[in-house]
Amino acid sequence: MSIVSKDFDFFHILCQDMDRARSLTCSLLVKYNEWDQLVSLKVDPSEYNTWDIEGFKHDYQITELFRKCDDLPTSFDLPSVTEQAFWAAEDQCAVTNLRLSTLGHMMHTGIRYPGNNIPWFATDLVALIREIVRDVLRSIPDELEPKFSSGSTFHDRRHILPQDKMSSRPTGTPDCVATIEPFWTQTLWFRGLVTEFPHRSLPRLVPGNRFTQVPKSATANRGICVEPSLNVTYQLAVGSVIRKRLYRVGLDLKSGQLKHARCMPLASKERHIATIDLSNASDTVSLELVRLLLPNEWFNLLDSLRSQQTFIAGKWHKNAKFSSMGNGFTFELETLIFYAIATSVCILLGEDSTLVSVYGDDIIIPTPAAKAVVQALTFFGFTPNMRKTFINGVPFRESCGTDSFNGHIIRKYHVKSLPKNPVDWIAIANGI
Repeated sequence: MSIVSKDFDFFHILCQDMDRARSLTCSLLVKYNEWDQLVSLKVDPSEYNTWDIEGFKHDYQITELFRKCDDLPTSFDLPSVTEQAFWAAEDQCAVTNLRLSTLGHMMHTGIRYPGNNIPWFATDLVALIREIVRDVLRSIPDELEPKFSSGSTFHDRRHILPQDKMSSRPTGTPDCVATIEPFWTQTLWFRGLVTEFPHRSLPRLVPGNRFTQVPKSATANRGICVEPSLNVTYQLAVGSVIRKRLYRVGLDLKSGQLKHARCMPLASKERHIATIDLSNASDTVSLELVRLLLPNEWFNLLDSLRSQQTFIAGKWHKNAKFSSMGNGFTFELETLIFYAIATSVCILLGEDSTLVSVYGDDIIIPTPAAKAVVQALTFFGFTPNMRKTFINGVPFRESCGTDSFNGHIIRKYHVKSLPKNPVDWIAIANGI
């Protein structure tokens, strides 16, 4: 018996215990090493009767079990796929930038150009979004309190504790260093460098961040951009301010996941609210979208702290996106933008905007407004992830990792790497 077949004995037994057509399909795919097909399988909740909860649960679990396993012998070139996704998102942002810059010029001048494909509702929608964003953000902060990230930075690749970062030479983009100098030079970080390591106290200027990858699933890695140390420290500071402002309107990002999870059973049964998830949301927040929706002083602040270029494939690339995963305020910024878009659509349609809740790119809205919200998000350059978006009468809802079918939480367990020792086997047994 080969090592591969032996490793998957547990899976064949699990498929036999489930004794369903889908589990037989999955077992045969593993038996004949059809790994690409296995991790590409999907379960469509609309194909199940609302009373068939156990049937759906078993089919859903066996289909999803290996989808996030990053060491299956698939034929996918994960680094290449992930890098291609970066360029695809950049192309998408470039198209969005052109469309939204046209809209911005039209709103500023009052001139509507024929054939520009700007929908009739865009100006009213943008005006309302701007008002909501302005009410949430208020004025820019007078002070910024630096916050250290838990990961690596552009220069600090291995030694990533705060004390390591505070003793190494800081890195930053020119715009960032110019913006934060009044704040940074008053910190113990700066004073400590001047006193103990004066040769490291002058920031090293870099054009932007660097692209890297981390494991995500069996079909693609997750692309992230590692920021310069000064940039990310003050990005996190601004992100903290935005987070506090969002709390004022009911978006508590500390408990957002739990709030969304608690909504899912009732949502899947009553279908009164819909859930939307976006593909590559962080990488498709375009430059012109942020310029269009945020007050000028906020845009200028965030623009000075972001990385306008990314080092990828051995060269520097000027970004069409505004920020990416790895930026310290991306999560808060995208939450704000999606909240403002969804709330504005609900208000214009006369739907209950108090049902809107957003956590990153996980969006909850009233079902009657769902199609219009998807239309608006698409216009602003985003792509709904139809695998995780449920806006109709299907008795299934998913948000923040919690899946529910007709009032019942359907917990799926993912094997994220093949078992290699007894502890791994115990974890799989407990997970299943």
